[in-house]
Amino acid sequence: MIASSHIWPIALFAILLSACKLLPTLHKKATPKPAFVEYRPQPMSPLAAHMRYMTHYLDSIRPHLPTAQVPLPNRHFSKILTAEATHPHMKDSSYYLYAHAFLRQYDHFRQHPDTASYNGLISLCQACHQHHCPGPLLRIEKLYWTDR
Repeated sequence: MIASSHIWPIALFAILLSACKLLPTLHKKATPKPAFVEYRPQPMSPLAAHMRYMTHYLDSIRPHLPTAQVPLPNRHFSKILTAEATHPHMKDSSYYLYAHAFLRQYDHFRQHPDTASYNGLISLCQACHQHHCPGPLLRIEKLYWTDR
């Protein structure tokens, strides 16, 4: 009996101590957590915006390829040489080699708007993006013309 009489004060002290620790959390208001947090590491660069424009244009002309009645884009693709990149160090000498090859192929495509010259454009996009900024490779692969 003597041992159990010494446990009661210790148990009561432990209960009071834990209640004191809980007391500050009872008065805090719960702040709702957002359901969705959008992750945008940085704003889109002018080069990325121009490449998205080019992708949209190339995708939009695919239905016109069999007829060779391809509408011309609103702006020329040469902005790929001058537009600022998200990471400027990625525009090295090999980037400019790919860019100039793409522009030559684009001029050829404008003169001969057939599926072969169109797929040549897409091949150059894919080749460049395998070395620089591989993120859009899946999107680029979907741009190829197939007669299926």
